[in-house]
Amino acid sequence: MQANKPKATPKWLHWLSRIGTTFGLLIGIWFYLQWTNLLGGVLILGLLCALTQLEVTGFQMPNNSRVLRWIVSLVGLFIPLSFHFTLLSGRVNPIFFVIFEGFLVLYFIVTILSIIQPRVLSAVAKSKWFPIWGISLPMSAYVFVAHFFMNSGRNSTEALAWTIALVLLTKITDIGALIVGSLIGKHKLAPETSPGKTIEGAIGGIVVSGAVGLLIYYFAGLQLDVSIATSAFKEFILLGFSIFLFSVSGILGDLFESSWKRYHQTKNSGSCLPGLGGIYDLTDSIIMSAPIVYFVVKHFLL
Repeated sequence: MQANKPKATPKWLHWLSRIGTTFGLLIGIWFYLQWTNLLGGVLILGLLCALTQLEVTGFQMPNNSRVLRWIVSLVGLFIPLSFHFTLLSGRVNPIFFVIFEGFLVLYFIVTILSIIQPRVLSAVAKSKWFPIWGISLPMSAYVFVAHFFMNSGRNSTEALAWTIALVLLTKITDIGALIVGSLIGKHKLAPETSPGKTIEGAIGGIVVSGAVGLLIYYFAGLQLDVSIATSAFKEFILLGFSIFLFSVSGILGDLFESSWKRYHQTKNSGSCLPGLGGIYDLTDSIIMSAPIVYFVVKHFLL
């Protein structure tokens, strides 16, 4: 007698679970940030880096002690904090930004090559330094972004709000792609890397993120510098193109993590988040979008 196969989870239940987990975390973080402000935001970013690195080291260092994994993970907690206090001091040599921007460009190139070149993926997946250069360092770009907004005349609360909004747009792309792809997706986006993702889903995620981004901008009172645009139309085009770049980079981050998981022969990086999987399943897209957000905010929006 054959055992009964477990019933597949209905699509709508998976959607609700994923949406509920994502927005539940965002709401919880938002209330926490109401009384901790920017430093609390940097701590949350560091915590996400540390927990993501803890999951990653579980695959990369399966035979190492848990103490070593925790030590490596704690480095991810302090890297964003160190950047924050360095920038807060106001005594930063311009070469510091040049080096960091060079790293972000190199990280982005290596990540893209990892998606399309198995040899590069293998080298990245085996790199014991990947938890540092592949997670906490690129994620720290959001610390720079918050300081860019502060240096443009905004207070720390406004800078934090803008940074959260940019992170939110990337996660909305994920949710939009999931729902649209499940409903009408037919053409595979990357069949070998991630069979579940579709071209229709990716386009849907970008459209949903763009619509939400414009709503946030026009109704939440978050204003860019007046000097960036001479007309409402140019401002609309600039915002739309910026959100498009954020969304596409987030999708690429999702594809990179799918490649990484395929190499390690696992479906999810963990199981602590209902509908999502692990912490890395949550942070994958925002890690990849961080460099793009950095350059767009610094060189175009401000």
